[in-house]
Amino acid sequence: MVKTLRESHEGKIVFNKDLSSDYIQHIDRLEKRIEQIYIDKLDNIIDQEQFEIMRVRFRKEKQDYLNKLSNLERADEDYYITASYLLELASRSHELFLGSEPEEKKQIIGLTLQNLFLNDGKLEYTLVKPFDSIFETSRSLNWGGRWDLNP
Repeated sequence: MVKTLRESHEGKIVFNKDLSSDYIQHIDRLEKRIEQIYIDKLDNIIDQEQFEIMRVRFRKEKQDYLNKLSNLERADEDYYITASYLLELASRSHELFLGSEPEEKKQIIGLTLQNLFLNDGKLEYTLVKPFDSIFETSRSLNWGGRWDLNP
């Protein structure tokens, strides 16, 4: 699970950096456009009405990108909270499940399993990511990915 979270984290960092950079470039370009239309107004290239229309449009676009940037930062924080919760759940899953009320058990099952059905009296299911990786790793007993000096 830690391996999956590390890989996910690396991908998240690249994604966030690229998207954040893109948003900042758009914001900078819109700020330059606002400055340019102001200069155009001062030089009487555009009139007051054109200036206001363009200024309002560029400010709105800029605010949209600022909102996207803010949402990206909020999603980044949510990622860390979710990953932390996932690690806690995975490390204490047996204990949490046994000590839970039926409604909580239902939520834990819903978080980890999907497509539950009975087939000839046997429960069948599909594990939700990253729990599928945890299950496969536990079955293969290949937790570390390498053989330590002191096995």
